[in-house]
Amino acid sequence: MMLNSLADQLHAAIHEEIRCAEDLLGLGLEKRDALVQVDTAVVDELTRREQRSLISLGSAGTRRMQLTSQVGELVGLAAPSVTEISRKIGEPNATRLSSSAGRLKGVLTELAKITKTNQLLTQESMGFVKSFFGLLGSGGNENMGYSKPGFTPSAAPGRLMIDEVV
Repeated sequence: MMLNSLADQLHAAIHEEIRCAEDLLGLGLEKRDALVQVDTAVVDELTRREQRSLISLGSAGTRRMQLTSQVGELVGLAAPSVTEISRKIGEPNATRLSSSAGRLKGVLTELAKITKTNQLLTQESMGFVKSFFGLLGSGGNENMGYSKPGFTPSAAPGRLMIDEVV
């Protein structure tokens, strides 16, 4: 009976993780559109919402991993995964867990793709900004009068991070 209860909890945890990942995926798709439209206010707001959703996704993933360990221990697996558990556990839990794990993998794969796309769009935007300011400036070769003779100001960091979600 305890195994069925833990399997039900694991199934619920997987569904919570799927829900969080789908929310994050939706935000990522909205962010992609905002990046293409160069709508920085929307990108900023979506980034804040993504950060909150990412925390929820992390919590759901932690809960799933804890339950996976507990159920795996009950069915005699040293290094359990939901797929391995579904092979050892009886029906109807085996089918439910297996299909939920497959759905979670699919959503996480899509989330990884949109995250990568958004990172590339962000890098491209930053490249345009750097080029634009490079055209306006002298590339840092002239003394603009803000330092003492013989003093070399420190260089700015070479990498600017707008956001990094996953």
